[in-house]
Amino acid sequence: MPYPPSNGRYPPFDGYKDRATSPLEWVDTYYPLAPLNINIQWSFNSVLPAMDIYWDPPEWLVFNGNFRILGINIYRSLDSEYGPYYRLNPLPLGSTFYRDMTTNQDVVMEDVSGQFLARGRADEAGKYIFRVQNYPIVKDGLNNILADNPLDLKVFVDGVEVIPARVWGETGEVELRTAVLSDNATNERIHPILPREDSVVTCSYSYNTNFIANALFQRTFYRLTTVGMDGFTGELRETPLHLSSARHHHQMENLDYIWTEAIHRNKWILYQGGERVKIFIHKYVGVPCPCFDQTLGQAKNNCFICFGTGIRGGYEGPYDILVAPPEAERSIRQTEIGLRQEMTYETWTGPSPLLSQRDFMVKLNGDRYSVGAPRLPTNRGNVLQQHFQIGILDSRDIRYKVPVTGTAPLMYPQTRTTGHDDDPNKVDYPQITEKCNIPDEREQRGRTPTYENIVY
Repeated sequence: MPYPPSNGRYPPFDGYKDRATSPLEWVDTYYPLAPLNINIQWSFNSVLPAMDIYWDPPEWLVFNGNFRILGINIYRSLDSEYGPYYRLNPLPLGSTFYRDMTTNQDVVMEDVSGQFLARGRADEAGKYIFRVQNYPIVKDGLNNILADNPLDLKVFVDGVEVIPARVWGETGEVELRTAVLSDNATNERIHPILPREDSVVTCSYSYNTNFIANALFQRTFYRLTTVGMDGFTGELRETPLHLSSARHHHQMENLDYIWTEAIHRNKWILYQGGERVKIFIHKYVGVPCPCFDQTLGQAKNNCFICFGTGIRGGYEGPYDILVAPPEAERSIRQTEIGLRQEMTYETWTGPSPLLSQRDFMVKLNGDRYSVGAPRLPTNRGNVLQQHFQIGILDSRDIRYKVPVTGTAPLMYPQTRTTGHDDDPNKVDYPQITEKCNIPDEREQRGRTPTYENIVY
């Protein structure tokens, strides 16, 4: 499937619109266009945490007339608008509404006789452990709490109910009791009921199929794509995910062209005098880290798996953004634990990516700064800017151990073109800042195209 299209032009998709779409806005129809006027809001008609998603039918777009539209796919990302994204619907949706809500699936009397990981042999320490087919196992209810109590599920051996010894909800493993108990009321010994080779073992439990986090300022992003069949070739095509706008429920209303231009002008200010930094997005949802203590509700602050966040990986990123330049003094202060470097000041950036407390940024000189509580100037509920304080992190902070991967290997990468097929360490191919009217022997280069535009 050739991409990009032959003429090399594809319009930047913009879902922030309050008006009808003009056919003149689109120049390519190789892929079906994603739906417009996407609106996401917290569901007030549901007693459970849920998001209601609305959109205009993609058939209304003139240039989708070359396709037989089959439906809409909805993708969701947690914490970061850059992904990873996971599709929510198994088949394309033919409607213009979708409710994303927490759902659990009950499994009744699943036969686990052939799913034992340990079956009482000496080399297995005499344990009986089986794994259910669907996991993670959750407690009864819709809070997505992992099962950790033997009473969270039911196990039967040859039709007789037994209470297991341990349950690991994350991995779906269940250990049967092998110890002999004593009944204090009757002063009798209670022997465990263990399966034989020909025994039938069944388990009834619940597992989570979809979860909407009801956390403080939870960042949940959605992208919608259109699935259609080409009317000329009969090929099945879907809108590329990166050509669909990322939307979240903190956008109270769609942006009109006036405030879209205001955001563009703010970005122009950052292009002229802003500082390039790399931002790391704190994970609040994901696979729990082994160091996370369910009883205390916190993780170890020196863990190299989650970096103190409690979620594997710890952070999404890094992502390149522009922030306003610093205006603060850098000082060294004597404290009870020794000398500490202090530098705190307020800065701002555009509306994307959406930042939150406990994110952190890395400057090009290697300094790392924690992100404070953001202040979000809005118009009719639309986020226009993000103002926040940053404070330099101590060099012994665990966040200095987060690897900065995926950076360009070239010196001054902002002045090099991307997508080339040559050796990435070569520097003799054309650069973004190339000035044809200036001889190379006297052309001065900065780190950004803005520098070149000012000098020449």
